Amino acid sequence: MHRHVVARSHALVSLLATSACVLPAPLGGDDTGTGTGTDGGTTDGPGATSDPTAGDETGIDTGPAPAGPAAIDILFVMDNSGSMGEEQAALAASIDGLVGALEAVEGISYRIAVTTTDAGNPWCGSTSPEVGELVASSCRSRTGQFVFNGNPPADVTDVACTDICTLYSLPIAPTPVAGDPEPRARPWIEGGNGVTNLEGVGVGDALRCMLPQGVAGCGFEQPLAAVSRAIERSQTPGDANFGFLRDDAHLAIILVSDETDCSYSLGDDSIFLSPDEGGNQVFWTDLDASAPTSGVCWNAGVVCEGEGSPYESCRAANYSLQGDVDVSDDAAVLVPPQVYVDQLTALLAQKRAVSDASVFFYGVMGVPIGYPANPIVFADAVDPVAQVDFGIGPGCEGEAGSAIPPVRQLAVIESFAYDNLVGPQVFSICDPDLGGVYGQLVAQLAPYLGG
Repeated sequence: MHRHVVARSHALVSLLATSACVLPAPLGGDDTGTGTGTDGGTTDGPGATSDPTAGDETGIDTGPAPAGPAAIDILFVMDNSGSMGEEQAALAASIDGLVGALEAVEGISYRIAVTTTDAGNPWCGSTSPEVGELVASSCRSRTGQFVFNGNPPADVTDVACTDICTLYSLPIAPTPVAGDPEPRARPWIEGGNGVTNLEGVGVGDALRCMLPQGVAGCGFEQPLAAVSRAIERSQTPGDANFGFLRDDAHLAIILVSDETDCSYSLGDDSIFLSPDEGGNQVFWTDLDASAPTSGVCWNAGVVCEGEGSPYESCRAANYSLQGDVDVSDDAAVLVPPQVYVDQLTALLAQKRAVSDASVFFYGVMGVPIGYPANPIVFADAVDPVAQVDFGIGPGCEGEAGSAIPPVRQLAVIESFAYDNLVGPQVFSICDPDLGGVYGQLVAQLAPYLGG
């Protein structure tokens, strides 16, 4: 988890002032999403419904059906920045807990894919952003991505890859998909009902090699943008992702990150640049610094209320380029969470047109162990360097470090907090037993995999 973001994010990169933002323009909507207070619950934002299972203004029932198809597509969005080696290792090493639980569902058909939180940034010119592209390769074929030459440096090649992965490549068999009958090796793993798209290896063995994504990715994480682009790519003929999402299958999204979301609007990368470089420093935590920190992401996307630290609550908010708060969606420098809620609601409507499939959203992020019963305490960091680095104190702390409250992610996830789901949707990345996430997740999903 987090140490010093300036070194972690920028020590190896050169400034590319012409680098374009890869996020699409906002899809519409007028809301800034839900806010998360110190009680761990949600506050109704403009347009939010008090009963998510009651349907929305489109007439679509936004709650999961009591029993849907015995089919599910699972998308992992893995933070691949410099502090994530131990967390990737823990989730990959325990993946049999997820696979075994899925295989126990009668008649199950599942797909599992992974992308990263790297969607590009002017300060991340040396990374190769996935921008929602699915990654289906063995970590042993990309060991250079497990070395981070920041401060402190890190080499997690052993712990996050070679200690748990035995495959140098993933033997994925060519298969057709709806809309593309030509058999191709698809960038995901399929399983269930005794059938896989793997040749000669088990699903668990393959996922232990595929899930770890390294620590060389951009330190300005964009998990929400990654989800959005992965969905768009899966619906774009000719894209490698095409066909991953099935209309007659549930979708479960699992975000894994130790920072707040920094998905920024098209053309607003100037918030990361100094005035000499054509930018503005409205959201910088240190105006004398030579480079921005992740504090930009907090300051440009979150507003906290109360007389001082600790704050009464913090919520996702729209800021203009000039720093005005609660502006319209079109004027926001970070893409409003409601834009992603709208996209996922449209996807849910598409599924409901042909089946009882639902959209589920989970996070392994910077919340306290036991969240939401154990709520986030929003407070400035005790360490002044950490305050400059992140703009806020940690949402949780563990043996490997600390993690930032994921306010923008929560605004989306909690919009899919259906009343009839039992158990948590958000888990603490500071929990030393991250493998326990899978059992809770599948136990929650099992009633909806009714066949």
